[in-house]
Amino acid sequence: MRETGTLIRFLGYTLALLVFVALLIEIYSMTTDLNQENFKAIVTNVKCSPKSKNLELDVEVSYNGQRILKDFRVFLKLGNIVLKSNSTNLEHNETVILSIEVPIEYLRKAVYENTSLFLGFEFSYDGVVPLKIAFRDLESVLKFEIEPLKVSYFIYDSKYNVTVRIAIINPLPLEIHGKLVFTVLNYSKTLDTTLVPCGTTIINLPTVEISKEQLEKGVEYSLNLVVNGKIVSSRTMSIKT
Repeated sequence: MRETGTLIRFLGYTLALLVFVALLIEIYSMTTDLNQENFKAIVTNVKCSPKSKNLELDVEVSYNGQRILKDFRVFLKLGNIVLKSNSTNLEHNETVILSIEVPIEYLRKAVYENTSLFLGFEFSYDGVVPLKIAFRDLESVLKFEIEPLKVSYFIYDSKYNVTVRIAIINPLPLEIHGKLVFTVLNYSKTLDTTLVPCGTTIINLPTVEISKEQLEKGVEYSLNLVVNGKIVSSRTMSIKT
């Protein structure tokens, strides 16, 4: 009986050791397959249409690992809400593009309620280990861009009246109501701003009186787009004659 008990314990320890070794091999393989060299993802396209009331994201995923990634999906998490793309299996040396649609009501929550919004992936590694990986915060993709268009000068009494025209690009199918904080020298002005969905809004900044000497040295214009108390875009421009 004693020999039988010893044999059972030995077999149990051996089995546990084999499971442990197999787990280490699986973890090593998974770490290698999912490193930055073998697993790459990028948002390749953002489709915005005011009529559809949705935002569609295309995510390109390249995989060069050895084990298969089964039921691979892109997911988007907004607070407790999770949206998912269709699933596919990723194998060695394969690239796929997965699309996910974000309804306008979720975008509204992200903008006006400051709810976190990020992309991630879920899959079953080698059909055995279920995984979820955060990819990136969606704010880094959906940027409100401020671009200078034109600078106009009007000379009056040895000083310049300077007017700057800018464009603000809204990547969302959502009308955005915010404030544009405009600062130059000792002058600051806050403008109520409405951005058209999926488009470009042109704004003429207030005319500012600047001396010839200041313009020759260069004057900085600071612009901050504020939505719901949060700065969502900033731009500094240098005006010089």
